[in-house]
Amino acid sequence: MTSSIFCFATRASQAYRIVSRLRAAGIERRDISMLCSAHPIGDPAGRTGGAMGLLAKPETLTFPGLAPFVAAGPVLALLGSPTAGVAGVFANLNIPDDEAARYESRVAEGDALIVVRATNRDTLVTARRVFEEADADEVRMAPSSAPAVSAGHT
Repeated sequence: MTSSIFCFATRASQAYRIVSRLRAAGIERRDISMLCSAHPIGDPAGRTGGAMGLLAKPETLTFPGLAPFVAAGPVLALLGSPTAGVAGVFANLNIPDDEAARYESRVAEGDALIVVRATNRDTLVTARRVFEEADADEVRMAPSSAPAVSAGHT
């Protein structure tokens, strides 16, 4: 079973540090995703700080009524239909609607969502460690994957 763990980076340097440390820890580019606003508020250079360049094939996406977004990695498949937009990512991660709305706002306001897709427990543990060491916000397992890591491990 494939599981996912995600976090938010609030600064460009933080996003870059997270992605580069995930790669250094042996997590493949194909298993790391990032989603952020193409024009973060107050940060014209973008929140990714070059982190998007460490990932496979970033794409700029537009959704009706929303500012453009940049996405790379497996998260592109989670976006769903163009009308679902960024909410499609959270729906496909089984995030409850109220949390999804808050997360979508974070991305729209400039935070970068970083998602790691894991096929084993070691990858989940490694990603969680990297996220926490980088002081990432809201480190969470996708609810559908929560049983993959026991509550006794962080």
